[in-house]
Amino acid sequence: MNSLRGFRLTLTGALLLAPVAFAQTYPSDNEIEPLKAYDGNRDQFTLHIPDGWFVVDQTPYRETGVVAFYSQALTMRLDEDPAVREEQTRQMMALADDLMSGAAPAFFIDRYKAGSGMVCSGFSDKAQKTKLKIIGNSRALGKGAKVVGQAEVAKVDFAGCKGLRVSMRVRVPADEDKQILVYTAASDDITYDFVLLTNAKYFEQNLPWFERVITTAKLTTTQ
Repeated sequence: MNSLRGFRLTLTGALLLAPVAFAQTYPSDNEIEPLKAYDGNRDQFTLHIPDGWFVVDQTPYRETGVVAFYSQALTMRLDEDPAVREEQTRQMMALADDLMSGAAPAFFIDRYKAGSGMVCSGFSDKAQKTKLKIIGNSRALGKGAKVVGQAEVAKVDFAGCKGLRVSMRVRVPADEDKQILVYTAASDDITYDFVLLTNAKYFEQNLPWFERVITTAKLTTTQ
C-alpha cells in the first residue's frame, strides 16, 4: 500500500478544483448521517458511506489507484476578491490538514495488483508477511516512519472474501504518532485496502463509523 502520497494528492486536487464551505466543528459518530449506498465503482466493489460525503476517484479509468472518501462536501467557489480568496485558501489548507489528521472523518481505498498468494479465499502465510511489510512501508507513511510495537493482525471475513484486519501505530519524526487500520482482501488479481489513517489521538473517535462502513463492503467479483 504505497498510496498515502496519492491520497494527499487526491485530497489537494479536490480542494483546489472545488473549494468548500467549511465547518467549524465535525460530527461525532452518533451525529453522522445514515449510511447511503455508493456504487460509483460497482464493477469492482460496493459499500455504504455516510450521506453527503464527497468521493474522489484518483484513476477513474483504471482498475488500480486510490478512491478517497471525505466527510466535507465541496460546494463553494473561490471569491474573486484577493483578500477573501487568501482567507479561503488558508481555510482549504486547514481542512486538508484536518482530513489528513483524522480531526475530520475521511478514509480511502487503495487498489493494486495482487501479489502471489493473495486471493479471495485468503492470504497465504507468505502473502500475509508481505502485506505487513507493504502497510508498514516508511515511504508510504512518511520519511523516517517506524512501526511502534507489534502490528495487530487478524484473519477476517471481509467484503465477501477471506481477508485480513491489520492495525499498527507508526512514529513519524517531527510529526504526531499515526494509527493505521487496514481491512484488505483480494479478487480477480486486484488487492483492495480499505484504510483509516489518523493521528493517534483521533483514532478512537473515527473507529466506530469506519467499522460501520466496513461491514457494508462487498467486492463485486469474488474469485
